[in-house]
Amino acid sequence: MQKTEDEIFSQFNPTCRNEIHKAEKLEDIKINFEASLGQISDITARMFKSKGLFHVPESEYHVEDETLRYCIVLEWHDIVIAHSYFVDKEHKLVLLRTSGSEFRGKEQEYKKYYSNLNRYLHWREIQFFKEKGFLYYDFGGLGFLQQYKSGNSSVQGIIKFKESFGGEIKCVYRYEKINYKEEIKKILLFIPMRLVPKRIKKIIKDIFRRNPQ
Repeated sequence: MQKTEDEIFSQFNPTCRNEIHKAEKLEDIKINFEASLGQISDITARMFKSKGLFHVPESEYHVEDETLRYCIVLEWHDIVIAHSYFVDKEHKLVLLRTSGSEFRGKEQEYKKYYSNLNRYLHWREIQFFKEKGFLYYDFGGLGFLQQYKSGNSSVQGIIKFKESFGGEIKCVYRYEKINYKEEIKKILLFIPMRLVPKRIKKIIKDIFRRNPQ
């Protein structure tokens, strides 16, 4: 985000730019750059549940200073798209943490607009954070890169979407703090114990033995 807006936009691939332009022509798009954490959590939780996927709620990620977290929601007719970010003010970096969406029961009617609106929201967020003086926009990483290179079709769309915004691939290290004991309990409820490998069962037992509360 150290370049001008025109320079940043020109780095997006043609499909990305075209979809953003299509969204810009839609009327009545509402973006709340100060959405509540509860709203974000509800949207992403419902989305993951509908897909049968395990999800760590945003509320479980401990942020000592809430000014280091941004929750942003776009609404257009019955489409709702929610993004949450962590920010590192010292290094002027924003990190995409979660992305969720719902169609309020009208997926067939509005699904064709989703990609345009999601790209548009990312572009508006880049502009928003750039205006606030941030220099780096982290798309949440390419943790699936090795699977992508090996031809795993399940991650093709995720990687291609992020790559369509240009930018550079950099290797960085970070950690996230969650309430691990509560999340282990949820994992145990989500995955039948008979499907958990023995070595993982032993690790879980050791954790609870060391932390009985």
